[in-house]
Amino acid sequence: MDRSSKAEARTIFDAQLPQVEDSERVLNFYADAVEFAHARNPAGWGITLHEDRIRLNVGRWAVGTLERKGYWICLHREAISEALRKILDESPHWRWAKESDYAALPTDDGYCTAATGDVELWAALREPHFALIEAAAEKWGQLRSQSRKAHSPGALRLLEELSRRALPRPEFDPVESVDNLERELTELPDFDPANIQDGRLTEIGNIVRRRGQPAFRRQLLEAYGNRCAISGCDVSETLEAAHILPYSGPETNHPANGLLLRSDIHALFDLGRITIDPETMTVEVDPALVGTEYEQFHGKELPEPCEQSAAPNREALKRHRENRGLLRSE
Repeated sequence: MDRSSKAEARTIFDAQLPQVEDSERVLNFYADAVEFAHARNPAGWGITLHEDRIRLNVGRWAVGTLERKGYWICLHREAISEALRKILDESPHWRWAKESDYAALPTDDGYCTAATGDVELWAALREPHFALIEAAAEKWGQLRSQSRKAHSPGALRLLEELSRRALPRPEFDPVESVDNLERELTELPDFDPANIQDGRLTEIGNIVRRRGQPAFRRQLLEAYGNRCAISGCDVSETLEAAHILPYSGPETNHPANGLLLRSDIHALFDLGRITIDPETMTVEVDPALVGTEYEQFHGKELPEPCEQSAAPNREALKRHRENRGLLRSE
């Protein structure tokens, strides 16, 4: 199984969550759990991809699993009130797990089916589920090595796409290599000299796509006076429209969610090696880049765009910075 492949993760997601309307609620609950786990222990969680399930692990415990028969959820026993237990006992959308492997732990677990209209049930499960995640994060300093090795970047990227939100990466998770991302691209056909003309057109198309949506890029070129917001480079052919939060539809092509960046800096920004401090609006460079030409940009103040409406959204910058896990040591 290729854990880096978003396509393979999608196949399993689709098999386990066939009803789109139902799955949206489950996926948002799952994404909330990921964000909460990262906030409690950035190095203590991960997602593992299996042939019949997608599992969220915290420390040495599995805390939530997407399965065909429902969302298996682990709850902290002390956080389950008598009223909640009664609700769960009577709900047609909840089934307690029998002969649980977790019987020796301070937890109770069961399956919640993806009930579209049962908003109250999902809300009620949130507190005891998050209490269990917090307990696991505090008990274990890191995710166990087996789960760490099995962590699936592809599943995490797909979860971002389906939940339409940027999600954090585990602290142990290395920046995904270009090679891993390239596995998801369609394989090139055999070389055919007759297609050289088409090849030129394809390459031009690739350049356009890398630069960003034309209108989005034009707005940023105007806002930053045809100069890279970080390096000051004014060679327009190298300038690209970078999204602060990942593209998830036309609404994210807003200039406040973008920066005009030189192509190499754009790549480092997307990989989290370069970010912007939302408080000071200054550039932060990953310590791994100290000693390279990019070190000179650390601490540089971001220029103000010509139009205030194009000023980078500080909350978006904060989320980009947090999600990429970049905090340069003082």
